[in-house]
Amino acid sequence: SSKRFSGPTGIEEYIGAGIGLALRVSADDKSLYFKSDHYFLKFGQRKLRFPSWLRPGALTIEHQDLGSARFLFSLSLNSRLLGELIHQDAIFHDKEN
Repeated sequence: SSKRFSGPTGIEEYIGAGIGLALRVSADDKSLYFKSDHYFLKFGQRKLRFPSWLRPGALTIEHQDLGSARFLFSLSLNSRLLGELIHQDAIFHDKEN
């Protein structure tokens, strides 16, 4: 998947095969958050929003600064009916020059 500057919120995560989601961005003193606003299916130039009953859940991505050129990437997908469906954590470190 990849992020791109587009759509009503200004940023989207494009998953592929025409599927994507609009994201809302927020931040605090240590982290940057990307939260799902709505999911869509794109056909050419048209985007169709998924109805609420068809959405897989609320997606939250966090980039937390850990210092020393490292950050924690956390992804969670939570369903209203089933609870947490996916949770992933990964630590990234910038390559030293």
